[in-house]
Amino acid sequence: MKNKDKLPGQYEEFVSDLEYEIANLVRQKILEAHDENGDGLKFIPDGNDLDYAINRNLITQQYNPTNKGNSNVENLLRAIDGQHLY
Repeated sequence: MKNKDKLPGQYEEFVSDLEYEIANLVRQKILEAHDENGDGLKFIPDGNDLDYAINRNLITQQYNPTNKGNSNVENLLRAIDGQHLY
């Protein structure tokens, strides 16, 4: 028997907590990199777009043949790259 089968409520709550903490850490690191200095990395720090990109590229696994060979982190950063705006 697995945790998911024996204690589904606790398991799902733990999964949600981990996903929330991972998303917060990633969001914090991206915003720090964005604000670090004028010539540094630039991302689109808008809350909804950033949260959507984190969920789509890190939290939820989605098959996308155009991203073959890239890490999920690279796909996330590519999705929110805002260097062209500066």
